[in-house]
Amino acid sequence: AMTPGGAVSAFEIQSSRWNGLEASSQPNKRIFIFMAVAIPLIAVIALELARSTATQSTAGKSIKRATTTRYWDCSGGSCGCAYLPADNPAEPAHCYSNALFEAPRGNRYGARLYGAAAVSASLGGEDWLGEACGKCWSVTATSNVRPTEKVETTVVLKGTNFCPPENPLCADGPHFDIAAPGFDVAAPGFDVIEFSLSNTCSERETDEIQGFESCAHWRINSYDPDEFCDCSKFKNPVLRAGCENFLSLGWDNPVVEYEEVDCPQELMRLPCWEQNGNDYPIGVPELCFDPLAN
Repeated sequence: AMTPGGAVSAFEIQSSRWNGLEASSQPNKRIFIFMAVAIPLIAVIALELARSTATQSTAGKSIKRATTTRYWDCSGGSCGCAYLPADNPAEPAHCYSNALFEAPRGNRYGARLYGAAAVSASLGGEDWLGEACGKCWSVTATSNVRPTEKVETTVVLKGTNFCPPENPLCADGPHFDIAAPGFDVAAPGFDVIEFSLSNTCSERETDEIQGFESCAHWRINSYDPDEFCDCSKFKNPVLRAGCENFLSLGWDNPVVEYEEVDCPQELMRLPCWEQNGNDYPIGVPELCFDPLAN
């Protein structure tokens, strides 16, 4: 999920392992040609089955499923959304990419955290100020980084950005198909800066660069969830809390169940472009203004 240039999330790097496996299995290309000719219908069926994970029915109830990833950048998003008001330290946020923060106990969604995400085209994240901007979804998944610790968690995410289809890194792939539902959760510290195309953190917030790199290779360089992530490297408590909250989910790009919901009051206070008379919200720090604006 990205701004115009596009920022590559951790899953791009992880998916390269799959590409490598595919490349290593190509010496006998005749096998692949035979399979492509002999069973084209199977490929079509497989594609449709993959897409069908978007909506299934169980006991008469429609269950919608989506893929997930994580990202972060320090640039303006595609929805003109601002950071959450800073009058409540219990609601950590930072410029456009708002960090996950603790949801009120007993909330009607059963959510533990609230936050923001960039969304795929099928959810309305198809263009600047697209229909997904400002919408909220209840997203539920089971932690998948520790086989012996399976914890189901619900978060509510607000659409604040999208992954542009004109960017090749946002095209169809095994991890994030823009034509299928997908959420790119805003998580400070978890973006792979050296592979991001529009992550401007290294220029805009040099004093936090160690934090922004602190979990970039989590579950990439090693599958041990206790390695390659240290949220304490953030100096800013807002960013540190967002990093720790995402890490606590134990989510390594899981498939999630989701449904669109009315935004909770806490996320309504994360105003977007149209909610502010087609302008940036009042009180946005200069640091957070769109760096692409003239």
